[in-house]
Amino acid sequence: MNILPHKSWNVYNKKNIEKVQRDEAKAQEEDDAKRQRAILAESQARLQMLRQRAAERAIESGHEPQPTQPIRLFAEEEQNHQNEEALKDKLAQEKKLERQFTMYLDKGAQETDAPWYSKNEYDRYSDKHTSRQFTRKNEQGHNRRKRPAITLPEDPLCLMKANTHDDSARASALAPAKKKYKNSHSPSSPSSHRARSSKSSIEDLRQQRLKREQAEKLRTRKLLYGETPTQGRGYNSQYNRKETELAHSQRHPASKSTRKPYFH
Repeated sequence: MNILPHKSWNVYNKKNIEKVQRDEAKAQEEDDAKRQRAILAESQARLQMLRQRAAERAIESGHEPQPTQPIRLFAEEEQNHQNEEALKDKLAQEKKLERQFTMYLDKGAQETDAPWYSKNEYDRYSDKHTSRQFTRKNEQGHNRRKRPAITLPEDPLCLMKANTHDDSARASALAPAKKKYKNSHSPSSPSSHRARSSKSSIEDLRQQRLKREQAEKLRTRKLLYGETPTQGRGYNSQYNRKETELAHSQRHPASKSTRKPYFH
């Protein structure tokens, strides 16, 4: 039997051969993975069993099992190094505490360490970090810039001044906008007059448009439906009255003498 090679169900097709090879490789990998897991589980079970047996032997012999520790080749040197660092930290803490409670004779109080209330006013408010002192007048007799007073952040007066300064700055910043808004909305302003005139013109245009639409609707209705007749008309006002009478007489010749005419 000749099997067509281009058919998809042909087992000797190239795609089918590759698919079979991939499936076989995947199945082999799954089998290997299962085998490795089984080997690992078996080894762990054997190791656990051996540990239990060793522990039982140690208990029977009267020796407790020692916990396993990592092997350190330089354990003694590391211990000495740690002891030196701990000793240095301890000495530093002791010196710090001793310095707080002990005053040596060769390091007494100096003039620069005097309290602030014992200094004069010039030294009290002088700046040590600047070379030139702040004075009222220089050598030529001209006034120099005034040095700002020393203030504390938690001073209530400073907080009040800061808040008032912020309020005044905010008010000055909003003043032009308020003035512009007031001028634009005042009745006598040109912008308000233009707004009213534009509004009135829009209303007039709207009324004119509505009137035009109403007139256009009336004209269209008159053209489509015409005027409604006001007077009623009788049957004798129809067209072809004589022809209608002749047709009736020809249809009923026997009753011509007895029947009354339709039209009067």
